Amino acid sequence: MHDQLKHFYAIVVTSLCLLLLSSLTCQANDALCLDCHDEIKQVIDESYYVHEPVRAYKCRVCHARDEFEPSMPVSQPEPNNNYVLAYKQTTSHEEQPITWLVENFTPAFHQSALIKQRKLKDRLILDLWYQQAGKKTHQFDTPDLDALQTQNPRYQMLAIENLYLTDFDTRLVPRATLHWNTNEPSRCTTSYGNKALDVVYEEDDLYLYDHHIDLRNFTDGGYVVEISCRDPYRRVKTTDRFNILTLPVREQPIAAPPVEEDRIALKNLQGKLWIEVESHQPASLSVGVQKTADRQQAVDEPLSQALVETTTADSERSEDEHITLNTRLYTTTQVCHKCHTGLEPGQSHPVNVLPPLNMIVPPEYKRLKNGKISCMTCHTVHGSNTEHRLIKKSPKALCTGCHTNY
Repeated sequence: MHDQLKHFYAIVVTSLCLLLLSSLTCQANDALCLDCHDEIKQVIDESYYVHEPVRAYKCRVCHARDEFEPSMPVSQPEPNNNYVLAYKQTTSHEEQPITWLVENFTPAFHQSALIKQRKLKDRLILDLWYQQAGKKTHQFDTPDLDALQTQNPRYQMLAIENLYLTDFDTRLVPRATLHWNTNEPSRCTTSYGNKALDVVYEEDDLYLYDHHIDLRNFTDGGYVVEISCRDPYRRVKTTDRFNILTLPVREQPIAAPPVEEDRIALKNLQGKLWIEVESHQPASLSVGVQKTADRQQAVDEPLSQALVETTTADSERSEDEHITLNTRLYTTTQVCHKCHTGLEPGQSHPVNVLPPLNMIVPPEYKRLKNGKISCMTCHTVHGSNTEHRLIKKSPKALCTGCHTNY
């Protein structure tokens, strides 16, 4: 009997030790994240309200795909006139899935995308979502880049021109739309603030000639703004700092005359696929690639032993260095419900939805690449000095940033 008790206690002690060791190992492994992501240390040290898993160095709670099984999709409210719910179409088992490389929800007449060669597949799909006429899909066999015409710059230098304002209003909630043009298709970053450049807004994945940003809640002294644009040829142009109150105000945006029918051009830009789209009315553009079901991958001569060893080593090193991450959609719309179980539909703001069609969402409200709202649209990711980690100083300021009629 005595030996049996000793054996039982030995098992219990061993189990407790293993559990403790497992917990410490997990925390130690998570703490290793900060060796590279050292900015998180600064968030922990400088923020009053820190997300509890971050404070406990439990990065895997939100980010590790292999540690927790994905939860059921977050249920959404029924569609109504205020929100546009976007659902993916179901596909048959024979149909190969489409990989969307570029998704933009800002309508434009003239827009371009740059796709790396290694991301291309058998088919190229372009979805144009018109403001007034639904969707139109264009499909192509992916061309040979070497057979395409070369895309070259039109000008020797990149320029930012024609800065002006529209929709200028300083009543209840001060607002204005800042416009500018670039002589080459570009992606721009706008930094602005009341006194300092506190807010940074980056445009989506597309390259545009006509740019704009909606500004809100500026003071009587206006906003200080700096714009930096980069074209596909890696040339950068940055404006001097200026105040929006020094710019001319127009009643309507300046727009080039639209084309009579859509034009699509595919060109080779420094070994990448350049897709240029001109539409007869403003449209948002999505670019996807797809493998064809009936095409088998060609098997050429075997890889050299050196290449095989290098590829294997790179793969093993990548697995050792980093965990498998959850998708951004899951991390910003669903993972929160594992702990915050009281967030029932109707009791909190809906996520994974598009804002109302006529709503202007300020750029500090970060959305998903497809324009949808996530939990992180209103909350900072890891920590802040504002209660509930809001991106604004109060719940009222947070809501009225978008819902100006409240």
